[in-house]
Amino acid sequence: MMMSGLKDRGHLGSFPNHAAALATVRRNLADNSKQLLPVFEVVIPDSEEVLFGVGIGSGDGSDAGVMAITDSDELRHTAHLPYALLVSGSDVYALASKFRIALAFPDLSMGTFMKISSAPHAIRDSLESLTQPEAQDQVSSAAENGNVLSSSRDGSSDG
Repeated sequence: MMMSGLKDRGHLGSFPNHAAALATVRRNLADNSKQLLPVFEVVIPDSEEVLFGVGIGSGDGSDAGVMAITDSDELRHTAHLPYALLVSGSDVYALASKFRIALAFPDLSMGTFMKISSAPHAIRDSLESLTQPEAQDQVSSAAENGNVLSSSRDGSSDG
């Protein structure tokens, strides 16, 4: 499998419309139970696009954990943070974590990258959690439709 690049879309979720996508991401960021922190929000004028900066406070993909292992040179790579999440129309995207890490740390050795090998999937899972409806909404919706809950994951790799 090839490394993801700039043109590879990291699709995290879809909604019926732009307002629903924004409301879900904003609600989940405000909740903070997942240790995801809003850093910035930029509304792109005359479009249905909003760019969020998201800090990851815990887990294998946490900002502190990844940076402690990868950011050891005299010149710091602080610009790597925060992670960007784009709400574009009714869809939510983020660059693939492996690509972002490789872009920010081009001199990262394979040995060092292996120390954070679980981080890219953890980062994707964290960002993707911002697109999930509230648990009660999922249960109500499933009960109304007679459906069993399932992941909305589209099968795309984080890579």
